[in-house]
Formats: sequence, structure tokens, C-alpha cells
Amino acid sequence: MSVSFIILTHHDIGQQMVNVVEETLATKCPSMIALSVYPDQSIEQLIGQVELQRVAFDEGDGVIIFTDLYGATPGNVACRLLEIPSVKVITGVNLPMLLKAQSYADLPLDELVDKIIEGGREAIILCNKDICQIS
Repeated sequence: MSVSFIILTHHDIGQQMVNVVEETLATKCPSMIALSVYPDQSIEQLIGQVELQRVAFDEGDGVIIFTDLYGATPGNVACRLLEIPSVKVITGVNLPMLLKAQSYADLPLDELVDKIIEGGREAIILCNKDICQIS
């Protein structure tokens, strides 16, 4: 078994990120699903949708919900599910986080969360001539 992932973002941002993860790893990611948030959806409708997917995807090791922006609708919806002990929410999702998540999905939930956040932070780099190989 392994941890499952729900990517909850504005519009189709999450689905595009999942597509890139699958392309990069050259494999389908059956434990990773993207859900899109649109302005015309109610909070209750979104919570129901996320909860339905959480139940369907949780293999027993927990679920991490990634959102794009803390304080916005996706983050607010995800945080409403934090009362469930097997749910963790990480905001500010980026592609390196999702690659780490999929690559280490068999780690215990709390250890995986730490690895994902560390990977996301390490991927934020201010580029300069010394780092970038400019020819």
C-alpha cells in the first residue's frame, strides 16, 4: 500500500501538473488525482467531491491533499478535511513536490510529508550566472 494524493487547484493547473509527472516518470500515477476548482462551485459541493475521492483513493496509508494557494478556495476546502487523522494538507504545490510524492509514496505519511516539503523548498532557486550554464 502507499499514500494517495489529491491535487486540488484552481482550474486545470493540477491536472496539467499530474500530466507532467506521468510524462516525466514514464508511468501512470493511479494514486494521484487532480480536482479542479471553478468559481461557480460551492464550498459544500467541493468538500463533498474531495471527500468522495479521498475515500476512493485512500489505500489505508493516508491521503495528502495538495493545493495551489493557501487562503484561497482550494486550500480552504482541503483544510476542512484536516479533522480526519489520515489527511495532510500541503499548500503551494509545485512540480518537484509531486515528483517527490510519487517517487516516495511508500514512506509513512508523516515522513513523506517532510520529504515533499523539503523537496519543494530545495527546488526554489534564485538563478545566477554561477548556477546556470550560460554559453
